[in-house]
Amino acid sequence: MVGLARKSRMAQVVSLTFAVIFLLIVVYGAATAWHASRIPPIYIITPTYARPNQKVDLTTRLSHALQLARGIHWIVVEDSDHKTTLVANLLSRTSLPYTHLHIPTPDHMKRQPHEEFGAKPRGVLQRNEGLRWLREELLSRNNRDGFLYFADDDNGYDLELFDEIRTIKNAGVWPVAFAGLYL
Repeated sequence: MVGLARKSRMAQVVSLTFAVIFLLIVVYGAATAWHASRIPPIYIITPTYARPNQKVDLTTRLSHALQLARGIHWIVVEDSDHKTTLVANLLSRTSLPYTHLHIPTPDHMKRQPHEEFGAKPRGVLQRNEGLRWLREELLSRNNRDGFLYFADDDNGYDLELFDEIRTIKNAGVWPVAFAGLYL
């Protein structure tokens, strides 16, 4: 009889331990969600265009990093006549709040085969479209809190960058370097 009572008491202790752990997880999750809702958002504008490695760049390089950061709103602007299924599906699978836009670059603004790499800027119209949407959105909510960062989809990002962005008081600029130039 003593062994049975001991096993019952042990089962109660184990159950209570699991209940406390579960409660701590729930409270921590709620506190984290509350804190994330209290921090100013970082609006990330990403211009993108159709290419063989677009899905890998958007998924592996960028969306995974952004999903680990707090308080991100991702604005993806395609260089296209319409929103593509590939990008729409990718965005819907992330846990991020996002805005999906599109605007095509006219042919006369695109680099031609005979022109040097870097002869014409890329993603300008897409970045401007993201800025247009952001201006209208913030004005409609009469809220201008937050940060803006232009993140290209073919770069990698350290999570510390997003914490550093939140320390900015008025304006901040980060130098960007090429690891290698490809032609």
